[in-house]
Amino acid sequence: MYDTLYPFDTSVRPVHEFIFMTQVIAMLRISLLFIGTPYFYVTIVCIACTQLQKVKHLLLQMKQKIPEPEKEMADSNELKEALRFQQSLNNIVRLHQQIISYVDTLEEFTCLLLGGVFFLVLLLQCTTAYAVANTSLDNINAFARAVYLYLLVTWVGCVYCGFGNLLSQEYESVGNAAFASDWVGTPVSYQKCISFMIAISNKGFNLTAAKFVPVSNSTLMNVNDKRVHVFIHVLADNERQG
Repeated sequence: MYDTLYPFDTSVRPVHEFIFMTQVIAMLRISLLFIGTPYFYVTIVCIACTQLQKVKHLLLQMKQKIPEPEKEMADSNELKEALRFQQSLNNIVRLHQQIISYVDTLEEFTCLLLGGVFFLVLLLQCTTAYAVANTSLDNINAFARAVYLYLLVTWVGCVYCGFGNLLSQEYESVGNAAFASDWVGTPVSYQKCISFMIAISNKGFNLTAAKFVPVSNSTLMNVNDKRVHVFIHVLADNERQG
């Protein structure tokens, strides 16, 4: 199925069938690693992003009439409006805290997973770049497989870093939405809730690969830079040797 080297004769039966089955199993495991795992990662990250967008939407929709605290609220409608506004703000803050807890758990859960996958992708990107540069167009099958693996690991790296960067942006944008909400002139208790959400968002958040590097677009660009250097270096060596 694949061109591989073995220290024994693989053309005899049942060795040939056994090797074929092991390659099929290996292909399925690699497909699960590079296709199933990214989709699972995208799903759990998108859950956090959609909830953060929900918080931003609720903050921007809070445009209520707040009575002045110095005046006695004789009108029961104004009192109900103030209580409803406070309850809405409390619900938003509570939802924001739940999302922060989910995001922190997400970081702890995916830390080692992203570490293993990310460094494997980095290694495979350099390896496949080397294979593409060293494979002759005369062997079209080997060249096509090298290009396919090169594009596959590049896509996986873009998925992990792209959605990790999206989560960081959504996390920080909650602070901007809180500042843009209708908080001016509200009582101090309302303003404390808003300032608390802004302070939490300003701290920022990044998914990390084994607590070593952030999973973001900047990291992806650094990886691509190293991969291009490997590719150019191999091409230069081939030209000198040729």
